[in-house]
Amino acid sequence: MAIIDFFDRGWRINPAGVAYIQDERQFSFNEVGELSCRIANALLDRGLPKETKGAIWATNDVIAWCCTLGLWRANMTWIPVGARNSADENHYVLDAFDCEVLFFQQCFGPVIAELQARLPKVRHWICIDGESPGVSGAVDLQSWIKGQPATPPELAVDLDDVVMLSSTGGTTGMPKGVMNTHRSIQTFCAH
Repeated sequence: MAIIDFFDRGWRINPAGVAYIQDERQFSFNEVGELSCRIANALLDRGLPKETKGAIWATNDVIAWCCTLGLWRANMTWIPVGARNSADENHYVLDAFDCEVLFFQQCFGPVIAELQARLPKVRHWICIDGESPGVSGAVDLQSWIKGQPATPPELAVDLDDVVMLSSTGGTTGMPKGVMNTHRSIQTFCAH
């Protein structure tokens, strides 16, 4: 079972049902599922291969989570970064873990703009909640996914493909990346 299958099971069972609630807004499984498909299809349309590493620099936000689901749906690797971490901590993780795609909220644009020159491996900068003129080459999410199908992409998934690169605490040195596969996360959820 691929990691995205956990979400898709709920989507199949109750497409019009509430998947997430943020403040006063409810997001249906259809809404989240279709947005994650558009994101996945946009990633694949750029020719990015499986296990491409992407991060989301955002607060606790449903649209940000849809970006993670989109990465998983495209069989790519999510790098969790903390919105409350220092810029230097997130810079280290993004650079050391070879991040190529960075989704971010506008409020983090100024910090990201300062780090951008030191993140040469990031090739795609996507602002999830509008434009971010201070970040060179950044595009807003809605423009980036425009015209992309809202259907799941058809691609082969191996249960040993890496879908999350988690940062260790760094208590014995700089944080290291823990490779989590579809299988390891599936096993974690089963336990």
